[in-house]
Amino acid sequence: MNPESAHQSLPDPAKCRTHLYGIGLMAQCLVDSPDACKYATRVRALVFCNNPDRLKIVARSWPKQTKKNP
Repeated sequence: MNPESAHQSLPDPAKCRTHLYGIGLMAQCLVDSPDACKYATRVRALVFCNNPDRLKIVARSWPKQTKKNP
């Protein structure tokens, strides 16, 4: 397998899953083995998503987390 093609397998919008982490716009990556993703940033045991569309990914992953309560 070509390393470049392995790198291109992520980010894959069909596989990407994140959730909001703490305060602000930080999103924790929930994908298994995301280290090949160009948007993944590892901080010790956690991996954060820096995808420009990360809030859309959060909305798709956890719809209730992004809706405002009436």
